[in-house]
Amino acid sequence: MLRKSGVVAEYSLIDDGFVLHERSCPYSIAAKEHPEVCQVIHHVIDETLGGEHTQTESLAHGGKECRFELHPKEMVG
Repeated sequence: MLRKSGVVAEYSLIDDGFVLHERSCPYSIAAKEHPEVCQVIHHVIDETLGGEHTQTESLAHGGKECRFELHPKEMVG
């Protein structure tokens, strides 16, 4: 779904979930002035995976990627 929107994304596995790496964002310019735009991806993650997630890096705040550590409901102990 992200790739169809023009987002360069990949994931890597961690012990109790995975990390989503978004290396581009069609909203990064808007998000610098309006950080609430970033809440969209948080809502999508909540609705599709549930569980717990944390954003550990952000393109809008000068990071090299938007990085999310995801712990889906099925994997949360």
